[in-house]
Amino acid sequence: MIVARNLEMLLLAWLARWFFAPRAALVYELLDIHTLMVGRTPMGRGLRAIERVLLRSCRLVIVSSPAFIHSYLARFQAGHPPALLVENKVFPATCPGAALRPSGPPWRIGWFGNLRCRTSLDCLLEVARRTPSLIEIDLRGIIACDTLTTLPQEVADLPNVFWHGRYESRDLPEIYGRVHFCWAIDYFQSGLNSAWLLPNRLYESCLHDCQPLAVATVETGRWLEAHGLTGRLEEPLADSMVAFLAALTPADYEKQAAHLSTLDRGLFRHATSDCEAFVATLVGTTASP
Repeated sequence: MIVARNLEMLLLAWLARWFFAPRAALVYELLDIHTLMVGRTPMGRGLRAIERVLLRSCRLVIVSSPAFIHSYLARFQAGHPPALLVENKVFPATCPGAALRPSGPPWRIGWFGNLRCRTSLDCLLEVARRTPSLIEIDLRGIIACDTLTTLPQEVADLPNVFWHGRYESRDLPEIYGRVHFCWAIDYFQSGLNSAWLLPNRLYESCLHDCQPLAVATVETGRWLEAHGLTGRLEEPLADSMVAFLAALTPADYEKQAAHLSTLDRGLFRHATSDCEAFVATLVGTTASP
């Protein structure tokens, strides 16, 4: 079997199989959907045509969000191979630790991971300036976008915004244990990939009993609603967030935190049996005609 992550790897995998392993099963992992892939331009049509041809050779498509199926594959690649949902959950080696977060307010929001969304940073800095005694911001991870290279300098003069740099997976219990909310919002490809994805930080934060914040109308917001979680914000985002946190009492927060802690951990973390079932699915795929 060859598993190809994203379109450019699928083309290379198709070629490699043609030359070296013609009997190998080909599986396409659709990690993200670039804006070009939904465009009506000649470039967009051409890329979808290439993907469509390659999909005919695939036995399975792996996606991390249901929206990738109904908002992209069903619309643009009708007749695609069977799709398998494998969410971006935390793997068994990561275990939650004791929360270190103090009672609020101030309410501390953590934005962790690949930091690539200029709109998110601008919104967080706006609310930090507007409500210095109500909201604190923790920023950690990798600056993954050219428009954010000045981030450390932008936050240096804000007493309630803290840039901590990179972290390792072993640090997850500590960093999520120090914040009340996780910023699970992304406008990097607004209305498209950003509206469809379910990010890693959604599962990481919930596993560590840290409540996510999401836009109510996107897939992440619908996920929160389906599991009875608050933190679903409306546009304009800064106003909605300030209003939400200004009205939040410690008792309300503890009530919601208690609900989050009762949810099945399997919603947020892959058990070893999940990994075994995934491998079994792949094995079954290779056995198919």
